[in-house]
Amino acid sequence: MQPKEVDVDPGDLDVEEYELSENQSDIVSRVGYPDYFYIMFFEDEANDNATGVDSLENYRFETWTYYSTSREYNFLNGQLVSENSTDISPGNLVENPYRPEQFTEYMTLEEVVSSAEIERYVVAPMEEALVEDGEVFYADRLAFGLVKGELLYVESIALEVGE
Repeated sequence: MQPKEVDVDPGDLDVEEYELSENQSDIVSRVGYPDYFYIMFFEDEANDNATGVDSLENYRFETWTYYSTSREYNFLNGQLVSENSTDISPGNLVENPYRPEQFTEYMTLEEVVSSAEIERYVVAPMEEALVEDGEVFYADRLAFGLVKGELLYVESIALEVGE
């Protein structure tokens, strides 16, 4: 399948938002929402030391970047795990229309489209040998990936795109 452009009606689904952690809310109150963010959802084995039983745990890893302050924050399940300086100078920035809390693990395409109010996107299949049943979607200042119809990755950047 070749990449294809799709026009959609974002609709008005009632999509539950992610609740920002105390760490994340503190950063938003001090410096605002990020110019760029990246969120990845994944599962990993965890061992319950009390029972010795392995189980799968869900994780949400996020990177928030603020170009004006040259800071980058990394979160795992809402907890700040690192803060770094960055020297990336992306050029012309516009306000990022998306917020990290708009995206939750395993959202469907319809939920992403509604939550982000997307009206047009391009969809491309992922290489089957790398990710089975995976698709990548590109919308205005937003890229996201679904595997087997569930959101596993989203990335937004506030760059102004020239004509």
